[in-house]
Amino acid sequence: MIRKQRFFITLKTKTIDEIINTNKEFKTGEQRSFFIASVLKKYKIIAIRCQTPNIIKEAKKIPAKTWKRYLI
Repeated sequence: MIRKQRFFITLKTKTIDEIINTNKEFKTGEQRSFFIASVLKKYKIIAIRCQTPNIIKEAKKIPAKTWKRYLI
C-alpha cells in the first residue's frame, strides 16, 4: 500500500518536469511515477470509461467517456 501511496502522491504533488529532473534517489513506489512522467512528457494517457475520473485527473491523465474524440 505504501508504494501505491508514494506513486500517487508524487504524481499529484509534483509537475512532470519536477519528477523527471529530480536529483534525489527514489523511494519504493516513487520510481513508478518517474516512468509515468517520462511517458506523459511525450504522450497523453487517456483512460476510457473510468469509474474515478477525479483520480485520473490528479494523476495527470485524461478521463474520457469515449475514445472517438481522441482519434488522430
